[in-house]
Amino acid sequence: MPDKSKSVKEEKKLSFLQNKKRLFLPLAAALVVAVIGAYTLRITFAYRQSPTMIECGRFTPALYEGVRNQAGCVAALQGFYNDKYGMKLVVDGIYGPQTALVTAYYQGRNVTEYGAVPITGKVVNDKYNKTWPKLTANCFLNAPAGIKECKKHHRY
Repeated sequence: MPDKSKSVKEEKKLSFLQNKKRLFLPLAAALVVAVIGAYTLRITFAYRQSPTMIECGRFTPALYEGVRNQAGCVAALQGFYNDKYGMKLVVDGIYGPQTALVTAYYQGRNVTEYGAVPITGKVVNDKYNKTWPKLTANCFLNAPAGIKECKKHHRY
């Protein structure tokens, strides 16, 4: 008798493990699909958002008329000008004449530790034109409001 009850317990244990295995495979597959789907969704939305002004300030791409969304920083700059100065630029990632005009306006209003920024309408970081450092420094002047503006992602 004890052997029979022992075998019944073992059979129940085996059937429980088999059922567990049957449940594990679909759950594991669903988890893999969910992770891949979330990663794909993240990549999809990444193409629709600009980086922040702080991120662009680290990268310091050269932006001038005719440039098309250098690493997303044209859209970030356009959104920054809209938020900070109330401009009504279209955030499209194209550095056109309107963006150059607003950049020249910004350059005329600001002075760096090296003196006045030349009014070129270009956003670069070279020996004479320190527009990128000035833009990113401007983020921290009006903290916390300035930091909020500079950490914003803009859709384009």
